[in-house]
Amino acid sequence: MTLGIEPATELETLRRRLAEAEQTIQALAGGEIDAITAPLLTTPLLLHRAQEELRRSEKKYRQIVDTAREGIWVIDDQARTTFANRALENMLGCEPGEMLGRSVFDFVDQDEWARTAQGLERRRRGVAERQDQKHIHKDGSAVWVLMEASPLSDDAGHYTGALAMVTDVTERRRAEDALRASEERYRLLFDNNPLPIWLTDLDFSRFLAVNQAALQLFGYERAEFLALSLSQLLSSAELDEVRENIAEMAVEGVHHANRRPLKKNGEVVEVAITSQTFVIDARRVALVIARDMTERNRLEAQLAQSRKMEAIGILAGGVAHDFNNLLSIMVTYTAFALDALKQGDPLRADIEQVAKAGDRAVSLTRQLLAFSRQQILEPVVIDLNATVASIEPMLRRLLGESIDMSLVSEPSLGRVSADPGQIEQVIMNLVANARDAMPTGGELTIETANVSVTSATSSTAAGLKQGQHVMLAVGDTGSGMDAITRERIFEPFFTTKGLGKGTGLGLSTVLGIVQQSGGHLELQSELGKGTRFEVYLPRVDRAVAPIPASASGTAVQGGHETILVVEDDEQVLNLTRSILRRNGYDVLVASNGGEAFLISEQHADAIHLLLTDVVMPRMNGRQVAERLAMTRPEMKVLFMTGYTDDAVVRQGVFDADMALLQKPITPEALARRVRAVLDEPRARLRS
Repeated sequence: MTLGIEPATELETLRRRLAEAEQTIQALAGGEIDAITAPLLTTPLLLHRAQEELRRSEKKYRQIVDTAREGIWVIDDQARTTFANRALENMLGCEPGEMLGRSVFDFVDQDEWARTAQGLERRRRGVAERQDQKHIHKDGSAVWVLMEASPLSDDAGHYTGALAMVTDVTERRRAEDALRASEERYRLLFDNNPLPIWLTDLDFSRFLAVNQAALQLFGYERAEFLALSLSQLLSSAELDEVRENIAEMAVEGVHHANRRPLKKNGEVVEVAITSQTFVIDARRVALVIARDMTERNRLEAQLAQSRKMEAIGILAGGVAHDFNNLLSIMVTYTAFALDALKQGDPLRADIEQVAKAGDRAVSLTRQLLAFSRQQILEPVVIDLNATVASIEPMLRRLLGESIDMSLVSEPSLGRVSADPGQIEQVIMNLVANARDAMPTGGELTIETANVSVTSATSSTAAGLKQGQHVMLAVGDTGSGMDAITRERIFEPFFTTKGLGKGTGLGLSTVLGIVQQSGGHLELQSELGKGTRFEVYLPRVDRAVAPIPASASGTAVQGGHETILVVEDDEQVLNLTRSILRRNGYDVLVASNGGEAFLISEQHADAIHLLLTDVVMPRMNGRQVAERLAMTRPEMKVLFMTGYTDDAVVRQGVFDADMALLQKPITPEALARRVRAVLDEPRARLRS
């Protein structure tokens, strides 16, 4: 590359002419030019004119070079500076002539030395090039320059150095660096943002950019996502709604919506999106920020379901509490009527039907209390393997011959603390539910296992606490459940059976018993793929409790002791008095605590037993018992209740140091419990 400026050519021409004149003078002195021609060639005027012309040309050339805005840098074959114009000297902060004789490496940043050496080698091979280089100002600051360098050679073609046109591009580089920094910040904010973000061309309905969080949410690679269309992410109904929203966004600018797009695997994900519209290069572009609402919506649905179940449970518990008093009267007086009727009496068959209906009502009431977690539990340490084995024959009869039942029991199964009768009820209900799901036959498996629940396990099963558990699972190969059924399966009175074929309390009872026992219930089911219920109960390190002998079949014994009955329901009070008097007891009655205290003060003889309802207005049964115990320390106490929301029962678990009779009352149960309490050592009331 050459300088390409006219003064240089003119200067060379003048220099050549001056050299020719000097050669002519030398030839004249040697006698090579004749005397006639010599005066014309060697006149002082001609030589003076040539020298003046050369000086003017050099001055003109220097003015042009020194006033040029670009730097001009000439080096020799050893990379030493032979020429630098003022623009270059100013660019690098040097005084005039300060750069002459110095190596280019004195002015190039050390990080650029290797690249500079490679460039000089290319110049030696005759290669011209254009590139940015980082140089150092005299004050130490960085100067970025655009270097357009070309090799120089002599007439014989030998490399003699290089010439470069130098332009200061420091400001441009600063702007580029600022742009890169801005782009880096954008990349950090966009691509590393924990929220899914993507950029959409609204006019062509295609994606322009997407961040990593969105790719992880939908399960696509970047190239795959950018190649998608909206129709591949949304259902047809939502796609139509999105198109309407696009038209609105042209006016409103910002739009909020909830969407249910599809992941790559076909799974639906629920997202809340916020869109902001921009115009870029005359095209409408939307920046979309999404929040994955799937887990939050699931938890909100669980909370709503839990609140609904809690409300139903409160209602069911209240109804059951009041109904227990009514059932006590119905069942007891039905029993009285049957005792009065002789065998063969035409009315006896009718009364027996009433008694059966009463028994079913009692069972229904207990199921309502179980669901609402307001039944009374009497937990003991049990072995679930032994519990399953004890009712296995009954379960096989329940299933029938068309269903194969298998037991998978862990030999070293841990122990749990639970009410044996209630756990049997759980197993029976789950097995009955499995049977109904396999009307044409199938396979049922009952499994027990020790399970260690970790933080990872508990995070996938809301409500399952960490620690050591014993699992009882009942699985079947039946019809399974769809999502709607799974959501409602534990609701009371919800049933998939036909009208009149089920109360819908079986699984709600199971849930209530498990939760009241401190356990957790998991459901796994898909339509056409069967169902599996898993009951998790906390493991305890205590010995199994001995099973008490059953009192059924033995005669009920009466007595002659004095019993004070406190009950705010008049009918139940009269009923209780009648049952006790029929069994030979002397009975005192009071409808509240105040009457009980007055009777106690007026009765001079011993009162052997206080039989009191727990839930009463103003003063509950426990308070009555504690007050009377101050003056009658030898008096024993038997509480009556059909409800756990009282002072005697702690979270639905009966205090083993206290005697309790659960409602509804039956003549036989009342007589047996009264006799048992009177015959036992007195239990001290816990404060």
